Amino acid sequence: MPSSPTAPSSLPHPPHACLDALPTELLKRIVDYAAEDRTSTYVTLSKGGSQRDKLQLLATCNPGWTMVATHWTAAYGREIESLSKVNKRLRRLTMPLILETVSCKQLASPTALYRILETPFVSSIRSLDLSSVPKGTSYIDIAQIFPLLPAVDTLSVDAESIALLFKVTPRKALVGQYADAMSAFSLLGRRIRRLSVKNMAKGELLADVLQRLCSTSELRHFAFAGHLEGMWHEETTTNQEFRAFLVSLTALESLEIEEEWRMPSVRLFKVSTFTCPANIVPLFAKALPGARTVSMRFRPPYYEGVDLAQYLAEVSPVRWPALESFAFDGHVNLIPALLPALEACSTLQYLDLSPGELDCAALDHVWRILPDTAPANVRHITFRPYNADSIPLPLRAGCESWCETRRITFSWRYRQSLFGDVDDEFFWRSRYDDNQLTRRSSALVDVLIWAGNRLQHLTATNDTDGLDEMVKLLRPIRERRHIERGLPEVYC
Repeated sequence: MPSSPTAPSSLPHPPHACLDALPTELLKRIVDYAAEDRTSTYVTLSKGGSQRDKLQLLATCNPGWTMVATHWTAAYGREIESLSKVNKRLRRLTMPLILETVSCKQLASPTALYRILETPFVSSIRSLDLSSVPKGTSYIDIAQIFPLLPAVDTLSVDAESIALLFKVTPRKALVGQYADAMSAFSLLGRRIRRLSVKNMAKGELLADVLQRLCSTSELRHFAFAGHLEGMWHEETTTNQEFRAFLVSLTALESLEIEEEWRMPSVRLFKVSTFTCPANIVPLFAKALPGARTVSMRFRPPYYEGVDLAQYLAEVSPVRWPALESFAFDGHVNLIPALLPALEACSTLQYLDLSPGELDCAALDHVWRILPDTAPANVRHITFRPYNADSIPLPLRAGCESWCETRRITFSWRYRQSLFGDVDDEFFWRSRYDDNQLTRRSSALVDVLIWAGNRLQHLTATNDTDGLDEMVKLLRPIRERRHIERGLPEVYC
């Protein structure tokens, strides 16, 4: 019997999936993802990108790795540009993100003026990135476009290029162009809320120019980078003017500084800061490689919205080549987060720990102040609680045991100010005090080394008064040498 034909399905076919059929809210989310991928993936993995170079370096150092050299297509990393060409609806959503930041190269294009006049999205241009100036281009060539960009409130400039405009005397034929360009920058500066200056040179901090690039009472965010050695401690006119400019920014909410500054001659360093140790300790360890005695007071933040977990975060390991003594003053929970970071400091011998104002009875475990990964070469630890009478017995016993294992002298003292000159009363010391003589001997050797260096300096500078002073100070030592060795006394 022949089979009857199959009856057609009465169910309607589902409509074809269409990007344009999605609601606007979902399309906005897709566009945002494309914009985020554009900056995070393409920039770092494209040819010459930092992430790609890093992967190639790892592959070179690890023979077991396989590195594939990929040739990126022209569309890779340009998803948002591709979306802008699908239809008018997506173009309206993508163009504000594409045009949000305009570079100096784009403004220097021969068709830049025409495109800005014709585009309906000119109000989407919020940021001018002028930090990279193409060869053969100057700010004079692009300043005429600034009045056509009414929504710009973010500006990034190159210090050398802006100095050429404001500080170099132009030829007579270019005086008018220079004046117009400076006027355009000054008018633009009235609207700037975020300012970034890159490649600043030592001794050329441009305080007078920066005052024309922004309104000191309106600027909210300021960032600068470059060679800034001595900016904070050298009392030159340029440095003083720049520091005065920073103080004049009365509405400033954020300040970003990117610099390579080192002060290798510093031996003693004291600081009191609201910044969390995880941020500030690695910075100082890198900037002060010659510091031997460091005292750091971490004051609790008084402002609202502080991320407590971030403030108490563990400090990354640091290398402080000459560090011998480290004093800490701050929240007790910062101690186990900070001490392990000093483990690689092979010269560190003395620790002075002053926990913040708290009830010492809460410190019932030794690991609260002495973690197992503390610096290995420490020979003396001083703990300064506020209340000497409330030290819990478990903590004292734990500290004794901890010190016995490592043969470290551990002493308790009444609390004193970290920056005070008055010594406090000693009231308990662990029995391992056999390195007292070693410490005193090391201190004397350090003084003698200093005396030798000072004598060389006084001799090199022909400082007769200084030499006479050193002769008087060293007379008892010369007399002792005469008594013990019978060497003839030389009178100076």
